[in-house]
Amino acid sequence: MKHILTVVTFVMGALCFAMFLITVKPDPLGAVPSAGKPNTGTFRNHSFRIG
Repeated sequence: MKHILTVVTFVMGALCFAMFLITVKPDPLGAVPSAGKPNTGTFRNHSFRIG
């Protein structure tokens, strides 16, 4: 049981870390406006820069 909880905790931490990196790192594909897709103003169109 302890091993399962350790694995679950590690997976949850990895998912949180991945979401943090996706949120902080600017999206290189979203920085280039494409003619085929209009800008809908979704969350992925914003890049957050710290500093």
